[in-house]
Amino acid sequence: MKKIIRLCATAFTLLLPFSVSAEQSVFLEIGAQSGGDKVAQNISGGDDYSAGSGAVIGAGVKKSLNAKVDFKATAAARYQGGNDSAYASGLVAEGAALYKFNNQWSMGGGLHGDFASKVKDSQGTVTKFDDAFAPMMLVDWSYTPGISIGGKYIAADYKTTTGKDYNGNQVAIYVHFNAF
Repeated sequence: MKKIIRLCATAFTLLLPFSVSAEQSVFLEIGAQSGGDKVAQNISGGDDYSAGSGAVIGAGVKKSLNAKVDFKATAAARYQGGNDSAYASGLVAEGAALYKFNNQWSMGGGLHGDFASKVKDSQGTVTKFDDAFAPMMLVDWSYTPGISIGGKYIAADYKTTTGKDYNGNQVAIYVHFNAF
């Protein structure tokens, strides 16, 4: 019941600014997150599986609230795999307010939520994590009106369903492509 309430509260918080009439765009996001404590070793030779790390693909909405402030909401899937059966995965929801310095640069902060996160090691052991919410800071640069490139710092802590804590602080890079 707690998870349903937290998920509904997060969705409400992310969607609230979209009730205001203003300019908005829908975008596709491709990126990568890296950092956090090692949870399992990647025996196939790639990066070890860390709390919160992986490739990210998703979609979102960016809305101009006024001439200087945008609000951005994103929903994405995160995955890190290898040549063996091991993997790390999760679902990500983010909401952020961005201050526009000019037509190209913006900077802001918001909330990062990581849901249904788990890591499966090469022996088949699955480590599941409680849902995690964390503050994030981000910088966004508009390469063209339809493409932006950015970076984020996410200050996350993860806890397994068995109570073990992992530092999930990470940096992320992303590219947004406006869909329409």
